[in-house]
Amino acid sequence: MQESLERTVPIIILNWNGLEDTIECMTSVLRLKKINYEVYLVDNNSDHSEGEILKKTYGHEKNVRIILNNENLGFTRGNNTIMKQLVAEEKYEYIALLNNDTVVTPDWLFNLIDSAQKNRADMIASKMIDYYDRSIMDNAGHFMLNTAEILPVGHGQPINQFNKMQQNIGACGGGALYSTKLLKSIGFFDEFFDTGYEDAEFGLRANKSGFFTIFEPSAILYHKVSRSIKKIKNDAYFMKIQRNIFYTYAKLMPIKYVCFNLPFIILKYLFLFIGTIITLRFNVIKLHIGTIYSFFTRDLNKVLNNRKEWSNKHRNYFSNEYLNRIHFFLSTDIKRLSLMFSKISRQLF
Repeated sequence: MQESLERTVPIIILNWNGLEDTIECMTSVLRLKKINYEVYLVDNNSDHSEGEILKKTYGHEKNVRIILNNENLGFTRGNNTIMKQLVAEEKYEYIALLNNDTVVTPDWLFNLIDSAQKNRADMIASKMIDYYDRSIMDNAGHFMLNTAEILPVGHGQPINQFNKMQQNIGACGGGALYSTKLLKSIGFFDEFFDTGYEDAEFGLRANKSGFFTIFEPSAILYHKVSRSIKKIKNDAYFMKIQRNIFYTYAKLMPIKYVCFNLPFIILKYLFLFIGTIITLRFNVIKLHIGTIYSFFTRDLNKVLNNRKEWSNKHRNYFSNEYLNRIHFFLSTDIKRLSLMFSKISRQLF
């Protein structure tokens, strides 16, 4: 284990119109201790010469590599490009991904590597705490509902409830460690995605392939929560995320499981439509109908081809034990609906 801790670990950080966040993130990263690391700081063709500013600011650091893209590759392709290069070099055992809107603690990376070794895990999620309210969690990785959604574990809950290592079905790509063994086996982020949900599909794919994915409570970072996403969040982004959910479920889940849960998925959307009618949120209904139409007319052939290609190349390790850990949707959605109605009530009254 000591040999692995002494190896250099690359950290990939993407910047896109987030200079102040990136500088704060880099300040914390350059204070990491007890482990050798190098940073691949990638600018995704930001405005206002941010890439050149980062190059001037960090180009002299011996363990920082500056990459300036001539187009915005998004989160998926931006990370894939670097990960593929690093895996091809065959000198790294692990690769870390880090959002530029995070601040890490000095032991963050050391504790990720230490946990990976002790637990023989290939994907490790950080303890991501809300940057603005450090008493609550952002997430501890991902869990899945039987109605297809993959959601953050612990979002909005007290941080003291997440002090033990636990198994999950993947890590948020904003603060994750992946083994190169995993990447060589199952590939990289699916480029059907752009910015959003690629890490969720990747975690599910890892579990389907028999890899062990966990949350490590001592690997702490503070997350400003979707700073890049807020720059592009609109109706088109909402529809794409919903299509991503359908795509992931149809691509990776066993057919028998999908058929068994189809009535629950229909019931869920029925409840959703009723709820949006009651709250006069007719635009949401329009977006969901548009999403379903787009999925069947634009995505279905692609997902079926990708499902077949994946099945031909990889063994299915899904077990009943794993499927039994998927959460039934009702209790989670009741909580989410309650929060939605509470928010609407506060706005109205």
